[in-house]
Amino acid sequence: MNKCSIGLVIIVAILQMSITGCSATGKKFSNFEKIENNKSTVYFYRLSPSLGPFTPRRITEEVFKDGKDVYVVGGEKKYRNIGKLRDGSYFYSVFAPGEYLFSAHHFFNSQKFLLKKNSIKCLRLDIMLLSSSLKEVDKKTCLKEIKTTNRMTKDDQEALLY
Repeated sequence: MNKCSIGLVIIVAILQMSITGCSATGKKFSNFEKIENNKSTVYFYRLSPSLGPFTPRRITEEVFKDGKDVYVVGGEKKYRNIGKLRDGSYFYSVFAPGEYLFSAHHFFNSQKFLLKKNSIKCLRLDIMLLSSSLKEVDKKTCLKEIKTTNRMTKDDQEALLY
């Protein structure tokens, strides 16, 4: 192998490592959890590979909730972090029924969702080169897509650095 070939192999290896993201280490999704009485369960997930040819796969998005626990500092809204999503991961959170704004960290494009009691809602995080969005997905599509993901564990959540 000549020097040019070795250099090319090294460049390809570095590029491969930089565009592929780590996935969650938790269990593969199998089915929706039982809904807590008079609560709403929201499943947040991110497919792997993420949608689109120019997706920054290594970005880990934090998902935030804007609701009754929002606090204001200097007129700017602050959001409560409810979890992080790697490529090919999911987590779920339980909420009281009501209207909520959810947002992804890097772009803070909040979207409003109505959560009804005794219901399940699925929100898929789509990340493109310069934007991200949480898209509501029907339960049938969600069940099909989310089965390809692993649950974000507490260790996964704590291990992520920005």
